[in-house]
Amino acid sequence: MTDNDPQRLVADIWVTRLAWIQDRLREGRNIEPLLRHAFHLAQIAPLKFANLLGDLISEEAYEAALAHEDWDRAANLLLGEHVRIARLTPSSGVMAVIVRDERSSGSAIGGTYAQAALDAWIARIFDATGLNDTSFIYLD
Repeated sequence: MTDNDPQRLVADIWVTRLAWIQDRLREGRNIEPLLRHAFHLAQIAPLKFANLLGDLISEEAYEAALAHEDWDRAANLLLGEHVRIARLTPSSGVMAVIVRDERSSGSAIGGTYAQAALDAWIARIFDATGLNDTSFIYLD
């Protein structure tokens, strides 16, 4: 793949958007639009990332979880059934989540399970692709 290859550009934009979500999570932004954005990114994942995501659930099921403000369910639907999930609640009261499949793992801490799970989902993708350095510059 060359620097001018359209597939590379699509992959670079996709990864940049994941980093954008991750930054917003860590700023404590509203989880609903971040979960929605993550699902839409999963729907249009470049081929080199799509196999990491497993079988995507239906948009109707995901939208139903969001409509009911069931952020935990939406996060679990995004993670998929192929991922093992460990929840930890340290004495500080925050939520820690570790997600793992046969290829990679990711972990994160958040104020809620949904925040930590979404952050860990992104961390697992970055781990699987060797993109652990997410010092991106992006436009809001």
